[in-house]
Amino acid sequence: MRLGLSSPLPPLETGIADYTAELLPFLARECELRLFVQEPAQVDHEIASRYETAPLGDLAHARAGGAVDLVAYEVGNSGFHAHQLRHVREHPALLVLHDLCLHPLLAYLTSERGNREAYHEMPE
Repeated sequence: MRLGLSSPLPPLETGIADYTAELLPFLARECELRLFVQEPAQVDHEIASRYETAPLGDLAHARAGGAVDLVAYEVGNSGFHAHQLRHVREHPALLVLHDLCLHPLLAYLTSERGNREAYHEMPE
């Protein structure tokens, strides 16, 4: 199976980046991996040398062209995941939620960016 995986990766200082880095060798035993990240040039050199990395914006093309069979998003409640949300809505796939509460991410996307009105309009 060809797996497209979207997740923060080291050197980003987030537990999900560290978790995903530890998970990659196990996934690679079973899948052909392609990593989709916000900034491929900023991915840890060791990871980038072992696995194909591409901008998250290339995900739709890879999916449509058959380069990946399944897409998985690793998502948590911090601003590190803000760039993934648009892609999750446009390209649904397997969504791995690392947090039961996504409120901090929603607050980051709205009121912390100066859009208090959007924060208050969020459904409960």
